[in-house]
Amino acid sequence: MSLQISLDELMAWTAEERAKWLPWLYAARGRDAVRRYLPTLTPEDANTPRDVVVATGTYPLSPRKLLFHMALHEVRHWAQIASAVRAAGFAPPGDHDLFYSKALV
Repeated sequence: MSLQISLDELMAWTAEERAKWLPWLYAARGRDAVRRYLPTLTPEDANTPRDVVVATGTYPLSPRKLLFHMALHEVRHWAQIASAVRAAGFAPPGDHDLFYSKALV
């Protein structure tokens, strides 16, 4: 699925299609933004705190800490999914670890 979608295309989707695809589209756009940002990040900037505003307040975070948080948070969600799948009685394949993945070399 393309990361670009027009408002007309989006409005042509049914409510069910929007509910199904918008979270994935949102996540894909976020990952794309991180991929474009990383090459521009210098070592000095990576450790320079910035104020990050979230619902619970404002927190000083360096890009390095925020990127680490994002990766760890993603892993947490995948672990929650794996736990739910196992609890439902489905066994994971024997090669489910990153070690076996072709996603990274």
